[in-house]
Amino acid sequence: MESYIKLVEELPTYGDIGELPRYFKKMATLDSKLDQAMERIDGFNAEERAFGFNETSYPSLKIVSL
Repeated sequence: MESYIKLVEELPTYGDIGELPRYFKKMATLDSKLDQAMERIDGFNAEERAFGFNETSYPSLKIVSL
């Protein structure tokens, strides 16, 4: 998650219009990785519920998802 946070923090520096295709590719990759992380987290939480445990929260995911 820390590497994803760093990528999100880079977004405000993306100002060169000539680099839009590169920016788009980076963000599409990040979006895909975040989707995979959410699926994994949903699986962990489902297992926790199945065993009667409290679900784990992932505060760093909220930072990245903003």
